[in-house]
Amino acid sequence: MQEIRGQEAVAYAVSKGLFVNIDETFLIQAESSLRGYSVSMAEVEDFLDDALDEAFDPTKLVKGSKPFDVMVGRYGQGWIYVALEGNHPLREEDLLLQIFEQRISSFGLAGGDILDVVTGEFPNLEDSGFPKSANLNLMFHAALRLAEKERLIAVTDHTCYGNTYFHLPVASSNRHA
Repeated sequence: MQEIRGQEAVAYAVSKGLFVNIDETFLIQAESSLRGYSVSMAEVEDFLDDALDEAFDPTKLVKGSKPFDVMVGRYGQGWIYVALEGNHPLREEDLLLQIFEQRISSFGLAGGDILDVVTGEFPNLEDSGFPKSANLNLMFHAALRLAEKERLIAVTDHTCYGNTYFHLPVASSNRHA
């Protein structure tokens, strides 16, 4: 397992165009410590809903946003991380390649924004060492590793998750097929 945490994770996520991951166990322990009794994640979210005057939405956790600032103000930065690699990185890579290959046979698409690719075929990463909410970042980093191995091609595209569009090498001339 590999991850980065705290301010380093924030800086990395901002520079790469990624969402940060939330360590729910850390939040539960921190909120329990603040209250002096054990709480659940639902109670943490209730607190956040009240503090934000709206339903807590983890997709709005961007540096400088109200949800981000409230959470950092209450809990510090220990809850922030970006998952880089799970317990079985080769399995992550193989699964991602299977998803890309399935997209060709099903939709005629050899590539895409990793956010669309992964959420369309949300992979089951067993024993990754991370909660399911980290799968998007695990798959993004698997795609980067595959690009380094020339099994995927990475194209800079600031409209995509992680500012990168990925496609299989056979489709290099057919980006938006």
